[in-house]
Amino acid sequence: MVGDDNKPTAHKAKEISSKSTVVGVTRTYRSQKGLLLTAGGVGPSGRGKVFAQLPGVNDLQQSWNLLRDKIITRGGSSSNQLRCLETNREGNLFTASCVTGKASQEWAHKVVDIGDPGFPDTIIIQNFATKKCVTAGAPTGRGTSATAAQNCTGAANQKWTQGRFVR
Repeated sequence: MVGDDNKPTAHKAKEISSKSTVVGVTRTYRSQKGLLLTAGGVGPSGRGKVFAQLPGVNDLQQSWNLLRDKIITRGGSSSNQLRCLETNREGNLFTASCVTGKASQEWAHKVVDIGDPGFPDTIIIQNFATKKCVTAGAPTGRGTSATAAQNCTGAANQKWTQGRFVR
């Protein structure tokens, strides 16, 4: 599901000509459980939290842009600065100041199921540096779930759909 060699490449990332993967368009990422990828507050470390949450709770924090293999948000930052989705070797997902050429901030969108006309494609989001995929945890009773970067298996909790952000 994630490629024979399990490695995203710039070429593979560019191959995605999906109707839902348009660069520069503000989008949401919806888990198979219906929760949206969300950017939380930035702590003293300069890292912002990333989790999944019910739609419509924090609109700005649930909006993302794809630009040059980076997934960018303004959400979770009181200064309204752009922040990039990033991971580390331990599999933590967080937002941080965007750095050109930093592989831990570069992501491939891999289509695993092309949606019928009018319906979104299903994708896996894989990191260039760690080769791990964005994974949603089990939803809590509060309408949230933890997220992490884990080994890509193609499991349902690693599948996301993209939608245009509507405010």
